[in-house]
Amino acid sequence: MECLFSGSPWTSLDGNWLLFCTGEECEQSVQDVQIQAKIPGDLLSDLKAAGIIEEPLFERNFKTMSRFWTKGNWTYLKHLSPSQDEKKMLASLVFDGIKMGAVIRVDGVIVEKATDQFLRYVIPIASSSSIVAVSFEQNMDEKGRFMACSGGWVRV
Repeated sequence: MECLFSGSPWTSLDGNWLLFCTGEECEQSVQDVQIQAKIPGDLLSDLKAAGIIEEPLFERNFKTMSRFWTKGNWTYLKHLSPSQDEKKMLASLVFDGIKMGAVIRVDGVIVEKATDQFLRYVIPIASSSSIVAVSFEQNMDEKGRFMACSGGWVRV
């Protein structure tokens, strides 16, 4: 998934994001845990890198550890720091490769619900926006939600 901030030139939001699980359904061992996540990337890779799960593709690990990623709402969070010049420009978030079932919020307000992983989502936002959150919520009936992003996120 790619997320860009508009301006000249585009600003990539790839790199470090904060990842956490919310909701009563979260596995107890990950409640109140904040993980350093990488975009582009995916939830399973981030959980493995944080030492929360073992290699998911080894033997039966995918099945026995699925409680970690199938329960609760997983959220990727990024604080933006637009320059004074960028704050004067028009801004958009561009998502390429976002997994279906994602709820995208800017400064706490829902701006998009991604229901098709093969679409490019272009979302106009205030150029002074400071927080982008991408949540994979249990109440959305989308299958295969553990893959967060595959191509990167950029701010345009």
